[in-house]
Amino acid sequence: MLASIMQTQAIPQRLPDRALALERAAAMLGGRAELAERLNVSQRQLDYWIREIGTPPDTVFFDVLDIIIENAGAWRA
Repeated sequence: MLASIMQTQAIPQRLPDRALALERAAAMLGGRAELAERLNVSQRQLDYWIREIGTPPDTVFFDVLDIIIENAGAWRA
């Protein structure tokens, strides 16, 4: 029975969408240049990830999530 349930439920590969999270974090910090500097990556690499040419390492993505969480209240104000 469990096997039949597992087959009918598709589990998304990436939640939340990493490119969207990168864009949101960049907007919160003032732009892609600021985000690249904060993440200690090149702007070119950041642009690749935003265009979904590859994916950022989990450690970088967790830093992006931290930025979003830290700035969520201030960004809405």
